[in-house]
Amino acid sequence: MTPSPGTLTATLFAAWLIGTVPTAWLAVRILRGQDLRNIGSGNIGATNAGRVLGRSGFLVVATVDAAKGAGATLLVSYVAPDLAAWGGTLAVVGHCWPPWLAFAGGKGVASLLGSVAVLSPLTAVASIVIWCLVAAWARIASVASLCAVGVIGAIQLVQGTTEHRAALLTACLIVFLQHRDNLTRLRTGDEPRLGQQRKSHRTS
Repeated sequence: MTPSPGTLTATLFAAWLIGTVPTAWLAVRILRGQDLRNIGSGNIGATNAGRVLGRSGFLVVATVDAAKGAGATLLVSYVAPDLAAWGGTLAVVGHCWPPWLAFAGGKGVASLLGSVAVLSPLTAVASIVIWCLVAAWARIASVASLCAVGVIGAIQLVQGTTEHRAALLTACLIVFLQHRDNLTRLRTGDEPRLGQQRKSHRTS
């Protein structure tokens, strides 16, 4: 059954809204009383939250962020199965640019992985394995994340379904663009390794 335009619009809006929940910022604010935007890289993501909350905090935040992408994808799939992947992409958009924090959010990696876990579990497993291997080798979270997202994009180009390819490639592009500063620091050798603290970031 084809959903009405109003129902479809409301569902897609809800998918975006799910993504805007600033998990890392909320966790650090509630547990430490600090503003994550003024800590480490200043990024509102799991990696930066881990600098404050430790490895367990990183894992919890990353899991919740992944759940946002999965939940948004499932929500849209119930209303319009062919657009399910766009639900995940909208969650990534919301995560990267949450209006509640002046549109300064995270990188979108975990939310993308959560969406992919729903759409193609094997692809999600492959990307997570790549993340772990690269992280263990390079000890740089951004390199591991970009490699993991690259795996998702490559699989979509080679064998992605028509319904999912455009949405997931769009999400991959967004995640890559969100890593612009990381790429700059990698070129200059200033990108911190896992477990290495960065100087506090101050917002104006």
